[in-house]
Amino acid sequence: MAGFLQRIAEITNDRSSGSSKLLEDIMQELLTAKFTRKEFRLALQKLKETDPAMRIVHHFLEGLAASGDDWRAFIRAYRDKYAHLPAIIARQLAGLLPAPKATLLTHSHSQTVIGVLSILQRKGSCPAIVQTESTPGGEGRLQAAALAEAGLIVNLVADKQVGTALPDVDAVVLGVDQYDLAGFVNKVGSRSLVTLAATRELPVYLLADQRKQVNQIDQNAVGGLFEYTSFGPGTTLITGW
Repeated sequence: MAGFLQRIAEITNDRSSGSSKLLEDIMQELLTAKFTRKEFRLALQKLKETDPAMRIVHHFLEGLAASGDDWRAFIRAYRDKYAHLPAIIARQLAGLLPAPKATLLTHSHSQTVIGVLSILQRKGSCPAIVQTESTPGGEGRLQAAALAEAGLIVNLVADKQVGTALPDVDAVVLGVDQYDLAGFVNKVGSRSLVTLAATRELPVYLLADQRKQVNQIDQNAVGGLFEYTSFGPGTTLITGW
């Protein structure tokens, strides 16, 4: 089915969504689309071309490849196993925020960040958001729209305006594509935000989960749209575990 393989190619080539959104799109497509065994094998080969920075996508694909004919049951079990994580991360983040209704600076486009902040909004924390446009690519506009749709107050700013917005910010919240013991990979611009936050003694909260942890960062995951940032004294990794 050409439509199925075309959709898989679109997901693989998506450079505006975070890894959690890509993974959800992959699982949904595999569970709902109709395709032959040959097309399934071709889809798995294509999905392996997903950007190496998207660690949880490759974590899922490794398990899927080992599941054999029980792959549908594997996908459902995998989805159920991790479905609770955003709520746990939201609870952990809420306990760390310096103010009940803090103003948070966010960057890029992360389904984890969107999910967690949307949960805080539903629980009445209602943080205000300063969202960067996140160039190149500008996918911060997508995150700004999603957060606004969830009911949060969002101020979209150009990346170069971050310095002027920081005095009104209580903390920086970033998604993470993968991390090791010394630092993390995320969209370019993350390193400068962490550095700016440190100069103002602002906390930086990194929202991830243990699927994104690696022993050593894959150097193919760094460069182009992604960069590595070392953990600093003001950074806190929140994984939901």
